[in-house]
Amino acid sequence: MQRSRIVDADMRRPRLHSVFNIPNGEGLSTLLSSESTDSDITRVVKTDDGTKIHPATSGSDPAEPGGINTRWSKWPHC
Repeated sequence: MQRSRIVDADMRRPRLHSVFNIPNGEGLSTLLSSESTDSDITRVVKTDDGTKIHPATSGSDPAEPGGINTRWSKWPHC
């Protein structure tokens, strides 16, 4: 069984939450704004059983937008 992840990284005009009809409260901005644990990632990435897609929304507006760039630069590059 194949699974796919899709991440909404558009912080200005997020749309993924409306496509999958899921809340946009926690998402990518949550993970990038804090030291994320495995349980944080599991909580943010949703599951759509019908399509086998695992969407992660953009999340709410970050309280400290400048900090996201700093944390993002420390992530491993694929």
